[in-house]
Amino acid sequence: MNYLWFWLVTFIVLLVCEIATSALISVWFCGGAVFAVLANLLGFSFPVQLVVFVIVSFVLLILTRPFAKKVVKKEPLKTNVATLIGKTAVVTKQINNNQSVGEISINGQIWSARNVAENEVIEPSTNVVVQEIQGVKAFVKTI
Repeated sequence: MNYLWFWLVTFIVLLVCEIATSALISVWFCGGAVFAVLANLLGFSFPVQLVVFVIVSFVLLILTRPFAKKVVKKEPLKTNVATLIGKTAVVTKQINNNQSVGEISINGQIWSARNVAENEVIEPSTNVVVQEIQGVKAFVKTI
């Protein structure tokens, strides 16, 4: 029985999965499917084609995965609140941790604020840097 169509469909399905995810998950198996097609065209039996598929896939995986991880490695994209960390803000209401009060304005938004220095009071109009966000509170320090 000729398994050429099986390997071609396998290749196409794996390629579509790789294109859809672009996560470098099935690209190595696409290579294995190509070599399995070649084994089929050379007249090898299905068990031999299957072994070629598995061996080539894993060899490609082992040889190219470290390189691919370096090429594809991306810094995590900061979204929403994470973009505020490290930004400068202005104190709109006195920040006093002992009284649990304080507000800052950052990017036109008002946030409840606390000082990272426990006993330091920060007066209005002072510039501060956002160090951390916990829930709806920004933890800041003076510049």
